[in-house]
Amino acid sequence: MKIIIPFACLLQLVACASAPTPTYSSSGAPGYRVSCGGFFGDGDLGGCYSQAGDLCKDQGYKVTQTGVSSLIIECKGAAPPQ
Repeated sequence: MKIIIPFACLLQLVACASAPTPTYSSSGAPGYRVSCGGFFGDGDLGGCYSQAGDLCKDQGYKVTQTGVSSLIIECKGAAPPQ
């Protein structure tokens, strides 16, 4: 039992900790890949939309591609940092 609890906590951290990475959209514009489905890619995109909003702040964003557990977005009006 002592091993199960730390292992479960570690899995939870891995599921939530996924930093957005700079990339390019299908149109060639700079953007971000935002992963959100957790360790097993459970398909919950709600976390992706939340991360996208945090990333682009008041500029807003456009979703250019969706996956099972990720989005590719472009922030409106600014290129992502390199």
